[in-house]
Amino acid sequence: MMPRRERARLLLRGLAKLLAVVVAAGAIGVLLGIGLAALTGDDDVPPPAALGTGATTAATTPPTTPATSSVPAVTATGTTPRATPPSALAKVRVRVLGTVLRAASTPSGQRRQRARVAVRVRAENTGTTAVTLARPTLTAAGASVKTDPAADAPGTHFGPFAAGETQAVTLRFETASRLTAQLTSERKGQLRIAGRTVPVFVTVGSPLRSSAQGDAGAATTTPTTTATP
Repeated sequence: MMPRRERARLLLRGLAKLLAVVVAAGAIGVLLGIGLAALTGDDDVPPPAALGTGATTAATTPPTTPATSSVPAVTATGTTPRATPPSALAKVRVRVLGTVLRAASTPSGQRRQRARVAVRVRAENTGTTAVTLARPTLTAAGASVKTDPAADAPGTHFGPFAAGETQAVTLRFETASRLTAQLTSERKGQLRIAGRTVPVFVTVGSPLRSSAQGDAGAATTTPTTTATP
């Protein structure tokens, strides 16, 4: 029969092996759990360094706040030119000194009823602020045309008006078809300028010479019309 001391030693050795197996199985289970968490993206599983210590580490990094731009916002006022307000346009006095229409003399120009119209205008800014006028428009019988953009010589368009400034220019228009016929037959039309409509009375001049189709000629003196606020 085996002595009692030998049996006790064998029992303790068996218990030690069993405990080692249990610990190893537990460690394997923990490692499997960490691996599964890493695969599934589970952020709630603590890192390996924290296992077995029971310690938890508080986050010390402050929360990130959205960066704010230091570039000031661009306002519409700073990027878009401001139009002249009606109150400033009301301070502009306009006087039409004369209007001359000269028809084209070439066959193609006559078929299209083309003509050049020169309108002599004086304008005065009686206000205390600077004023810039839009391109004037000549109208008659429901047809209209703005000043000829090709006529950009000095004295053919208004520049910016300083306070108290007066300018006199000869506006150039190129007309055709119904507008030319109306101005020729009725000898009158309207000039849209500085936010108002001013009547114009037309003098029909001699046809343009073939060698000078681009020259409308100077406006002769006709009954003047004045527009004031």
